[in-house]
Amino acid sequence: MNSKLSNLIKLLKNKFTWIISFVILSILSIVIRDQWTQIKNNVWPQKNPYVAVVMSKNIPDFPVPIEFLEGFKKAAGDKEYIETVYNRVISIKYIDDFGSPEIAREITKRLCNDKYCVLIVGNSNSTLTEQTLNILLKQENPPSFIMPIATSNELIDRAKIANYKAILRLPPNNKKQAEKIVQAIRSVVKKKAFKVAIYSDSDNPFYSINLTRDVANIAREAGGLIIAEETIGPFNSFYSSLSMYRTRTKPDIIVYNGLVHNGLLLLDQLQNTNLNFPIILSDGCMSNKLVKYLKGERKIFITSTVKVKENIKNLTYSSYGEDTYKIIEKIINDITIINRKNLYQYISKNKENIQLDYGTAGKYKFNGYGENVLAKYSIYKVLC
Repeated sequence: MNSKLSNLIKLLKNKFTWIISFVILSILSIVIRDQWTQIKNNVWPQKNPYVAVVMSKNIPDFPVPIEFLEGFKKAAGDKEYIETVYNRVISIKYIDDFGSPEIAREITKRLCNDKYCVLIVGNSNSTLTEQTLNILLKQENPPSFIMPIATSNELIDRAKIANYKAILRLPPNNKKQAEKIVQAIRSVVKKKAFKVAIYSDSDNPFYSINLTRDVANIAREAGGLIIAEETIGPFNSFYSSLSMYRTRTKPDIIVYNGLVHNGLLLLDQLQNTNLNFPIILSDGCMSNKLVKYLKGERKIFITSTVKVKENIKNLTYSSYGEDTYKIIEKIINDITIINRKNLYQYISKNKENIQLDYGTAGKYKFNGYGENVLAKYSIYKVLC
């Protein structure tokens, strides 16, 4: 009996020794692994997930994306990364699309093929944003997408049809803008039957032509007569149609839907023809460059997605840059592990819970399709 007990005790001791050894070795392996990971990351840094901000950086006649980048970098404190509450680092990569649809497409293909790209912010206008979205809709595992500038209605509609859910648009859409423009026409012209000439911008056709269509349709419903509906730009002069107003039916007001550089061209040519029509400029002209340029007594109005409390010179897209950064920061701080799949699922399922109550440009609350339901347009008179 004593012999059996003695053998049992030895067996238990051996098992206990084995268990203790296993626990010690497990702890040591964890410590060694963590130490090795730190050394490896210092010597061979791992690639962080990143946000790609795709904007035109250096086109002098195209200030909107430049202003956006100024605001985004200001909010980021000029750091090229975002540090989360979980001590994770998300890199920020700034990529230039050079205002080119072809380059925008190629950039998006490259970003989709890089699994570390978890989110794309872009583009510089609706026409370029359309190119990015078209590529994203064809991917099996696409990055998420935030549109801080593009206002064309069709963008969200396309995402909806393709069941692409991880998408957010910060400004209001063009349907809201068209309604505000016609409301302003009625206020300025003060006629039941008013005559409008509407000009689109050849340099941003997707945005411009669609907005012109919406303005024309709503104006007709309100009793307006569209006496001109044309697309113009640097290679299709305003002069050809403007000079005709000397002999044919004159508009009560002109509406220009496009980017600021061609808006300035229109104002220049109006000045040279001595035709003193009131003019409404769309939000593509929402830039300090416009305000600094203006002279004379002409009645000029501009639509804006930014509420201006004191001075219209504060009309700039930098405010959307700041707000975009703040929204990204809120999103990633709610996710424990940042990768493309987790971020896509989070935005898809939580869009309606993503809010920013005190943004620089306004308030943000998104519906199930990614539209900011609190976004509104205002109309300001530009004092020359």
